[in-house]
Amino acid sequence: MSESEKSIRLVTALVECRPDGEYAPWGIKWYDGTVYPFDRIESYSSRSWVLGPKRQSESWRVVVGDGTCRDICHYQNSWYVVHDPDNDTPADRAPNGPCK
Repeated sequence: MSESEKSIRLVTALVECRPDGEYAPWGIKWYDGTVYPFDRIESYSSRSWVLGPKRQSESWRVVVGDGTCRDICHYQNSWYVVHDPDNDTPADRAPNGPCK
């Protein structure tokens, strides 16, 4: 049995700046220029360690077009998309509760 690994990619995030000054990503622009909007934001964390134990970031748990979850992280001045195949089921479809 093989163990899957997280995929972490630097991306261009498409971000909405809200009237209250807060911002939230609504999609990503991939390397080939293709835009992938999110179906919905599932959760938000102002203190996430999804990028690793020494990289505290702000992150949004989003559901993408294929119905799986990704973490969109803002770390320093960059945006990253993280896919963990072992943890990509949305909360409303997870047999054992919400995403980790």
